[in-house]
Amino acid sequence: MFLYTVAMNRNNEPASKFAFLDQTELAARWRLSPRTLERWRCFKTGPCFFRLGGKVLYSTEDVLAFERRRRAETHSSIIGRW
Repeated sequence: MFLYTVAMNRNNEPASKFAFLDQTELAARWRLSPRTLERWRCFKTGPCFFRLGGKVLYSTEDVLAFERRRRAETHSSIIGRW
């Protein structure tokens, strides 16, 4: 995981930090082939990504948002308890 500091505040502390996963880390997290992520980027179906210095990175915020959007609803959660 990569941490990038964006700006410094008045106290000379990081104003915000962004955490990124590279392709192999995200593939391991989701138990997918890195090639699947490459295919998703080509078809624009996967999470948003950044290309920085020739390296593909995924923001952890974008990964979590993608996971929330892809959460499966079970039948009982849609219609209530039996």
